[in-house]
Amino acid sequence: MTVTTDNEIKIIIKHLHANFVRNYAIRKAIEDNYTNLLSNNLWHIISNSCLDIAVINWCSLFGSENDATHWKKCELRGITDIDTQLLNECEITKDNFVKLHTKITSYRNRAVAHIDLYNWHVEVPFMQQALKVINVSSDIFSNHNGYEDLDIEQEFNNQTILTRQLISSYIATSSN
Repeated sequence: MTVTTDNEIKIIIKHLHANFVRNYAIRKAIEDNYTNLLSNNLWHIISNSCLDIAVINWCSLFGSENDATHWKKCELRGITDIDTQLLNECEITKDNFVKLHTKITSYRNRAVAHIDLYNWHVEVPFMQQALKVINVSSDIFSNHNGYEDLDIEQEFNNQTILTRQLISSYIATSSN
């Protein structure tokens, strides 16, 4: 078994941020074009899968404190007072963060990572606030860990544009 170094953990954390934003951008671009895509179930499947992967990535960073990549373990990696930094920069109260966390982890636990057969219909979490948390935490991790900054907003916009182009091509070719 290989022990993961602190540098490898930093790379994984950066990857989780990027993967969240890319999947959420695809989900959002498809969601914004649902009326044009209703005739094909493929887009619905892709959209839901992207949401599920984004939720899993978010939970890797903010879900369980037992995870090696959990945000509260950042103090071990040289980032002090991350709770205050994250909440202040996100302009979110501790209570609202707990509510967001509960919604997202509940969705993951009951409908993605595990299936609660008796209670699997779960409200889809409000991901716009989750995106803001990812954006701020990415900046905090970048600034304190010395890796190249990942521009979350630019990454989101790039992926959204690419997905919309793909959707436009699909609509143009499928309407013939």
